[in-house]
Amino acid sequence: AAAHDVGHPGLNNAFLISTESNEAQRWNEVSVNENGHLYTVLGLLQRHKVLESFTPADKQSFKAMLRRLVLHTDMEKHSQLITDFVAMATETIAA
Repeated sequence: AAAHDVGHPGLNNAFLISTESNEAQRWNEVSVNENGHLYTVLGLLQRHKVLESFTPADKQSFKAMLRRLVLHTDMEKHSQLITDFVAMATETIAA
């Protein structure tokens, strides 16, 4: 939970994209805030050597999970996840 908004600029993705901000350009107008949050938290984890004791495989798995969790807080992606979840649950209940 702490990682998903770390370094948030207080502006939403649509605004950052429509104003052609540096952040929007850096992240190719895709999940602008979320990519920034992920970049910041991974930098903090590295700087403070939090993952130093992880095996390479565990570090890779942790980063992949963190990437999925943070990037899916983008409301555009979140809405699709909810839609997919409801469809799957409906199909399961109907079966």
